[in-house]
Amino acid sequence: MPEMPDDPAAATEFPSERMTVDENIVFSSTFQVPAFYFSASDESGSPLSLPALIRSQLFHLPLPLSTLNIEQHTIDLPGPESDASPIPLLTQGEHPTTGRMCWFLHPCETSGAVKELLDHGAPPGERWELHWLKTWFVVLGRVVYLRGISV
Repeated sequence: MPEMPDDPAAATEFPSERMTVDENIVFSSTFQVPAFYFSASDESGSPLSLPALIRSQLFHLPLPLSTLNIEQHTIDLPGPESDASPIPLLTQGEHPTTGRMCWFLHPCETSGAVKELLDHGAPPGERWELHWLKTWFVVLGRVVYLRGISV
């Protein structure tokens, strides 16, 4: 596995000045939670490589790159010390609706991450489901910039 610098400015492979990102939210029937699917390409329409993608302005990673297990088509977080298995974070796979290859934030830990923030329940007058979804967007926003990207 090639070493990747923690500093995005030190990247040797960086996307061109502009990139196009197609974002989708799809319900995961397996994990029963929403999942964030996306594809990203440079100005010429070529898909971004994984190193270029994670160094792009799409992500703000909560951990230094050196702590991640980065393969060609996936990024895993190290598992807890009591569990040696890695936690999938970013994976390339088939979009469940379109069938096109794209990237997605793996939904396996979504429910637990949202639950940590929902200890107090929904605010008065707000449905629990809406509060859960708003909280999910907060969790998603800690990893992905949820705004139009224009470099």
